[in-house]
Amino acid sequence: RQLRLHDARQVEAKAARIKEWVTNKLRELEQQNQHLREQNNKCNQQLELLRNHITNIGVRPL
Repeated sequence: RQLRLHDARQVEAKAARIKEWVTNKLRELEQQNQHLREQNNKCNQQLELLRNHITNIGVRPL
């Protein structure tokens, strides 16, 4: 009986460590995802500016 109680405590401690690791990893991935979204938005803005610039160059008379 004492052994089972000890094993149960070990399992609970391990589960708590796993839960903490998963929580930290999720937070890290969410931050990375946010950063990538911001980079993507900046790149899309730059792409739009370049497209407009190319369009304007094509419209100008030589």
